[in-house]
Amino acid sequence: MPPAIPERPQDLRTVDDREFARVPQQRRPPDGPPDSSAEQRSAIDEARRREAEHRNTAAAELFEAEDFAGAAEMFEAALTSSTRILGERHPDTLRVAGNLGVALVMAGDHKGGRKGRAQTARGIRLIDAVIDMRSEVLGPHHPDTLNALQALVEAQRIAGHADAALEVAKKVVMARNQALGPVHPDTLTSRMGLGVALAGTGDTMHAQRIVASTLTAAEEALGGNHEHLEALVEWGVSARLLRQEV
Repeated sequence: MPPAIPERPQDLRTVDDREFARVPQQRRPPDGPPDSSAEQRSAIDEARRREAEHRNTAAAELFEAEDFAGAAEMFEAALTSSTRILGERHPDTLRVAGNLGVALVMAGDHKGGRKGRAQTARGIRLIDAVIDMRSEVLGPHHPDTLNALQALVEAQRIAGHADAALEVAKKVVMARNQALGPVHPDTLTSRMGLGVALAGTGDTMHAQRIVASTLTAAEEALGGNHEHLEALVEWGVSARLLRQEV
């Protein structure tokens, strides 16, 4: 089954170093000693950026190992660093925030109980906030915005909010179909997610048809040995065997 987070946790290597070149440089008198304050600020920012990068990478490794509680704690630290350096609306900060939201959902689901539900609810709120900010900064149909919407589908489904998951799933399928076409891998993922979301509401017959048509379309478009098709097949099989959804 594909991971709950459709965009893999990213290193902060996409940060444009020009962000740090924008620190105001104080000019020194021609014959006077250099003013090191600007250089110190730049060095501090660079150190913090690398610290955020390291934490985000470590969190990704914990997430891959299914240590979701540890990943959430590390993503939290990375988010603090990234927000301080780049601001809360920078695309890289929003990526870390989205990863944190999903890690919280997964950690809460594994923990269970009242504390687990509270953690899951916080994760969903954070994903919602990322969607809102990405819509404002990047646009509602930007791939990153749609990635966050797809993450919300999975988060709502994991939390047991079947109707909410289905509502968002329909929006993602429609948006990706319009932007990318019906057989783009991201669209196929969303179509599969719609089938699983439908099954969660009890509409298993409709869900089966969507899953079957998605797998057929994926095989025709991508080929029988494509890794994305294999992931979709695994998702469908897991849903049938483990959750008896489709």
